[in-house]
Amino acid sequence: MRHEWPDSRRHHHARRKDRLGIFNLDPLRHGLVRRIRQPYFSPASAHELRGTITSYAHQLIDSLEAGPNPADLMSAFAVPLALIMACEVMAVPVEQRRAIMPETRAQMDWRQSSALIGASTQRLMAFADDVIAAKRAEGQDGQDPVSALIRAQNAGDIDTDELRGTVMYLFLTSAEPVTGPTAVGVYSLLRHPEILSRLRATASDDLWEQAIRELLRFHHNSATSLPRRALTDLDISGVRISQGDLVITPWLAATWDPKHYKNPEKLRLGRATGNARTSRSAAAPTSASARTSPSPTSTAPCAPSGNDSPTWPSPYGTSTSHGNHPSSSSPAP
Repeated sequence: MRHEWPDSRRHHHARRKDRLGIFNLDPLRHGLVRRIRQPYFSPASAHELRGTITSYAHQLIDSLEAGPNPADLMSAFAVPLALIMACEVMAVPVEQRRAIMPETRAQMDWRQSSALIGASTQRLMAFADDVIAAKRAEGQDGQDPVSALIRAQNAGDIDTDELRGTVMYLFLTSAEPVTGPTAVGVYSLLRHPEILSRLRATASDDLWEQAIRELLRFHHNSATSLPRRALTDLDISGVRISQGDLVITPWLAATWDPKHYKNPEKLRLGRATGNARTSRSAAAPTSASARTSPSPTSTAPCAPSGNDSPTWPSPYGTSTSHGNHPSSSSPAP
């Protein structure tokens, strides 16, 4: 039976304003906001930053080689590289972004109390307001996601709460999800010397792309999704989900699904699944969210499922990149 989406604005009128960012919007509002920021988080956009990020990576590696041994890969490489990359994408000074790192870590730490996360969220919202004000003062020509969102808000396509909430979430998710895979990827290759030797011996970009996709499958950068509330009764793979139920997706249920990956517990290059199957299997367990709504009690960002919006050119920026592959190296929130 066809499901008609209700106007998401009616469903959000009673929700806290700091939760109206991209990750807590239903279609069609989510699709609109995603369209605005998509050109800045696509594989093609990431490719444009490849030279800059490579240069920073080499600088960090040189510092590691010249420093003490052993070294902390997280603090000496993964964290600063992800921070620099996020600042390049968002077009903000590194020191400005560094100032909120304690808040982003608090948001990602499930051991924290709801009161602490709530206070952290308010500080992140204040930071987002400062960034928006600074971008407005710079003018309307900025080619970055925050400036594009401001132009959309000025045009009346998104409201102030959606602007503020989305900017906050973009800063929250632009670096932290990249930090873990960067460090764990290196660790995994060190634990699989035969794969590392193949990569060191090749100049093939294709083999490296296989390795990156497999590492992202093997170690997903998040344990579970955040809650979604079912808007209607439905059955998925024989499981009954009732209207009002909260649905949480363990991401490894997708990336380690034996129906799509033979021996998923093994790190293996050249898997037969291919890019299309990888995309489908990653979205399969989240199909419940096609009829679910963000939980009104959630205090942390919740990501909608899969590729739920088209990747057409955005009228709010001049970027020509519109790719949308979940295994890209771009910091897609």
